[in-house]
Amino acid sequence: MCEGTYTDAASGDGPSASPPGALWDRFRWPRLLAGPIKREARRLGEHLETEVLAGLRYDGHDVVSLEIDPDGEVRPAAGGREDAKAAAGRFHRICGLLTRVGIGRLELDPRLEWGQIYDVLMMVYDRRRRLAARNGDGGASPWVARLTSEEGVRLACTETRLRGRTLRIVYSYCRTRFSRIVQWYERRHRHFADHRALFQAAPFYALVPAVVTGGIFTVYALRGGFWLMMALTVVGAAALSAMVYLFFMIVGSVEYDNEEKAFRLRRANRDLQRYADRTRNDLAEARNVQQKLLPDRAHMPLPGQIEWAGSFVPETEVGGDYFDVADLGDGRVAILFADVCGHGMAAALITAILKSAFKCWTEQPGDLADFVRMANRNLCEFTPTGSFAALIAGIYDRSTRRLSYINCGHSPPPVRIPADEARPLTVMDQIGAMILGVLDQIDIAVAEQVLEPGDKVILATDGLVEAMAPTRRMYGPERMNAVLSAHRREPPQTVVDRLVEDVDRFSAGAEQTDDRTVLAFLTR
Repeated sequence: MCEGTYTDAASGDGPSASPPGALWDRFRWPRLLAGPIKREARRLGEHLETEVLAGLRYDGHDVVSLEIDPDGEVRPAAGGREDAKAAAGRFHRICGLLTRVGIGRLELDPRLEWGQIYDVLMMVYDRRRRLAARNGDGGASPWVARLTSEEGVRLACTETRLRGRTLRIVYSYCRTRFSRIVQWYERRHRHFADHRALFQAAPFYALVPAVVTGGIFTVYALRGGFWLMMALTVVGAAALSAMVYLFFMIVGSVEYDNEEKAFRLRRANRDLQRYADRTRNDLAEARNVQQKLLPDRAHMPLPGQIEWAGSFVPETEVGGDYFDVADLGDGRVAILFADVCGHGMAAALITAILKSAFKCWTEQPGDLADFVRMANRNLCEFTPTGSFAALIAGIYDRSTRRLSYINCGHSPPPVRIPADEARPLTVMDQIGAMILGVLDQIDIAVAEQVLEPGDKVILATDGLVEAMAPTRRMYGPERMNAVLSAHRREPPQTVVDRLVEDVDRFSAGAEQTDDRTVLAFLTR
């Protein structure tokens, strides 16, 4: 069903369009003398389509490279596809022709049909003298110049160009005249701009043969006569033949268009699958990197004096939640707990900025407010507008049991679970600064808590308290505090595990829409 358009730049002929295997009518008489080479070109084209190219159409490769041997063999090019097959049999005439005009390699699109390959080979045969003389003293002809240009020539639904010794033939979709008829008809029925336009037309056009046949017999009945009957029969047969021909050509054109759409859809799906696989691999690597940013559970600071616990469940492979701890020496430990806006890779990159700021500060620790200002400056400078982070930064001094902290817009606030069961849970809800990354200059206030031996401090991100049940009911801080109170006697990691399990149970399989992170520690 392909049609090709070729403009002879050398002779000035206009465009000529016809199906593959029937081009170049103006070279009819030379073709009559080329019977053996035509048969060999057709045999080679059929073999390449069915045996070499057919199995490679949907595997993601654009071309198959084949070497032309002057002895008559067509074989896979060195360094080309390992699964490409050599052409069976000998093709002395075609290989000799290509070698004489300086062509030693074919690069074929796997979608090519035998007729397209045949037409290109016949084009080479018809212009063999110009091709053979292209490197002569007279220079290349205009037609050869076009063939060797970046655009090449178009014929038989291909884009064909010659580069050095390589003839590259690439499939090119071209709409048929009958496809344009279908489009024209659908445009006439704009209220049915799809298959329904044709369905609506079916009853009307089904009456045409009946009307033609009925008209013939009516005229014969009124006028009579053998010759009149013969003439009417010939006219009717011609009309019906034209309708049948038109019907099948339109159906074939629609099928050709559908095949092109299906191929593009398969190729797009293949590319999308390849992109998805690459993205999954990248995200898996990014997850490993982000896990490295988190503190090593086996080497947490002050192990004999503080018991640590945590949980990190990002919405996707990577997330915007982050926590870190660092030993500052002299019995002091720095704590960072952050929730970056958004999810995925962008949020993960911002957590890396916070990690860098935290590590830089802990190597030369100063005032807690200095760290918050530095982190705020980094976020304002290195992140786009609209990016921000809510965080809690603190320093726990083991010698004084004093926890100094700054809550920069983080919700829910930390929860203190006293060791004395007679005392209720305490929500440490003092806000010390606004969220970071919005304004260059912010006011900062430091809050303090004096912890008793056995007290626990729980920090959780809003991904837990804002978890939704299938009924669209929110988990909420009240339920979180109830779970913490019910398990207050348990070790920190058990408390964290019970909280995470309760959130999962509450969600009942509903899609997770935010990162869920918990950090807990117990003082001794």
